[in-house]
Amino acid sequence: MLEEKKEENNKKETSFFSDSIDLIVFLAIILLVTVPIIPFKDIFRSNLEKFNSIKIDLEVAGIKKTVLQEEFKKDPLRCRVRVDRHVRKRFMLITKEQEQALSQQVVSQMKDLDILFESKKAEKRCNEILARLTKFTPEGFTPPKRIYIIDTPAINACCLPDGTIILFRGLVEKFNDNELAWIIAHELGHGTARHAAEMLSKSMIQDLAIEKILDKESSIIEIAGTGLVRFFANLKYSRIQEEEADRLGLYYMNKAGYDMDGAISVLNFFKSQSGENTKLDEWFSTHPHPENRLKNVEESKSQLKKNPDHTWGGLKEEMIEAGKEKAIEHYMKEKKNPDQNPGDLKKKKNPDQNPGDLKEKMIEAGKEKARQYYIKMKKKK
Repeated sequence: MLEEKKEENNKKETSFFSDSIDLIVFLAIILLVTVPIIPFKDIFRSNLEKFNSIKIDLEVAGIKKTVLQEEFKKDPLRCRVRVDRHVRKRFMLITKEQEQALSQQVVSQMKDLDILFESKKAEKRCNEILARLTKFTPEGFTPPKRIYIIDTPAINACCLPDGTIILFRGLVEKFNDNELAWIIAHELGHGTARHAAEMLSKSMIQDLAIEKILDKESSIIEIAGTGLVRFFANLKYSRIQEEEADRLGLYYMNKAGYDMDGAISVLNFFKSQSGENTKLDEWFSTHPHPENRLKNVEESKSQLKKNPDHTWGGLKEEMIEAGKEKAIEHYMKEKKNPDQNPGDLKKKKNPDQNPGDLKEKMIEAGKEKARQYYIKMKKKK
C-alpha cells in the first residue's frame, strides 16, 4: 500500500513538473511571437526614450531633395507665402500632403510603442481646449482633431508638420486651463505657420546661393540620409519663428476667451526653474529661455488688448520682404542669361567696374529696391 502511494505521489510530481515545463514553453512561444512587434529592449526603456527614438523617412513621405531643388529653381517666388497674421513670408517647398505623411509616421510609431497616456479625463480636457482654439485658425489650415499625450513626467510639447500636437503628461498635470491653453495655442501657432515644413524646405536648398537671402535668422536642419532621429521632439525653431508662435498662441487663446495672463505665468514658472536640475530639461532644450520671450509676449498681449485682430509687421518688415523678393527677381534675371560675357566691359556704364559675384549683386539689388520701396511708402504716409 505504501509503495502504491509513493508511486502515485511521484506521478503527481512528474505531472506537475511536466505541466510547469509546458507552461514555460507556452509563455516562451508567446514571447517569441510578441518580440517582433514589441522589441525586447523596449521593455527596459522609459516612454520618453521610446518617443525620442522615433524615426521618420522623408522618401516615404515623397520628399526628395533633388526634385524640390528643381521646383525651387523654376520659380523661387512661388515658394514664399505669408505667415498667418504676420508680414513675414515663409519659405515653403513641402506640400500639405507631405506634411501629413510625415506626421502620420510619428503617430503610427507612438501607437506601436504603446507610450500614450490612457486617461479619458486628461484627453477630454486637452481636446476641449484644442476645439475652442481651432475655431480661429486661418482658412486653408486643417486643424487637428485631437491631442496626443505621452505618458512621461517630463514637461515638454511639440507640434508635427501637419499641426498635430503632442504634450507630455508632466506638462498637462502641472498647469491650469489658461496656462495649458497658451501652451497648446503656441504649438498650434507653429502648425498654422507651418514652421517645421519651412525649416525642412530650407534644409533642402541649403547649398543654393539664393537661400542666403531668405532668412538669416533661421537655423538649418542637417539631414543625414532619410532618417531623422528625435526630429520633432528636439526641433529648435529660430527666434523669429518662436516669436510668431507666441503671438499666434496669444491671438488664438484671446479669441477663444482664455486669459492671456496664462502665458505670462507659464513663462515666469519656467524662468524660475531655469538653471535647476528639474523635469524641465526637455523644455529648455527645445525652447528659448523664458526671460527672452517675456518681453515679446507682454508687448503682444498689450497689442491684442487694444485690437484683438492685430497683425504684426510694419513698414520695416514690408521693406525687408520687398527687398528679398526683388533680390530673388534679380537672381532669376541673371540666371536666364548664364552665357552673358561679364568681360564685355564696353557696354557697361563703368568700364572699371568689377563684375563681382552673383551673391553680391543680389544683396546690392535687394538693398536698392528696399530703399526705393521705403521712400515710396513714406511719401504715401
